[in-house]
Amino acid sequence: EPSVSIESQIEKLITLFQECSGPTDLYEKIIELGRKAPPLAAEERLEERLVTGCQSRLYLVVTPNGERIFFRAEADALIANGLAQLLLWVYSGQKAEEIVR
Repeated sequence: EPSVSIESQIEKLITLFQECSGPTDLYEKIIELGRKAPPLAAEERLEERLVTGCQSRLYLVVTPNGERIFFRAEADALIANGLAQLLLWVYSGQKAEEIVR
């Protein structure tokens, strides 16, 4: 089944953030994305899913499904959670060869 292309998802994000009037508005929009993100289940928050090098505790769940890879994430800081959601918006549901391209 076809999915939305990475390029198309990036264009949608650009449009979303072009509406921001300045850095504070941009920051608030990213925090809002983090606030609205669905939380992971407690049993999904495992040490091996922690993203290394992140100042907050950011968990990344990777689920392959056929040719596509799906991602979910949760961080203890809203800004980190929002930034993670931006990446999920672009890459979740894409084929592995498209992600690495």
